[in-house]
Amino acid sequence: MASTFTPSCWRSNLENPVLFNTAVCNIVRSDLTTPVFLEIGPHAALAEPLRQIFSAEDSILTYVSSLARGQDDTQSVYDAVGNLWKSNVHIDLSALYPTGSVLTDLLTYSWDHSVKFWDESRMCKECRYRNFFRTRH
Repeated sequence: MASTFTPSCWRSNLENPVLFNTAVCNIVRSDLTTPVFLEIGPHAALAEPLRQIFSAEDSILTYVSSLARGQDDTQSVYDAVGNLWKSNVHIDLSALYPTGSVLTDLLTYSWDHSVKFWDESRMCKECRYRNFFRTRH
């Protein structure tokens, strides 16, 4: 399969028209059991074209968008994962949490502010802490 993605294949994809309608219709007409369409992008740009194709093909299929304009992106992704799960798509959450262990014996930071690491001249300090600010007329 990797050998099919040659430079000429990529060039052909850039130069030739996108056959989105044909591709979706082929999926709808295939013998797949309940395919789910997941759009990964900044907004649900394909929602309406897919709805029109599903309607023309007289089929009820599931479409899930990963992000929605104007909404919190974390919540949108969570919603997408939830909708995929509701559509019986296997979600491998273990991929999000690789194996490992938590370090519990690290030293704590005391947030001790008694030591100053800022060195400034007397003039800078007097300027920062002056009582009256100069106004411009």
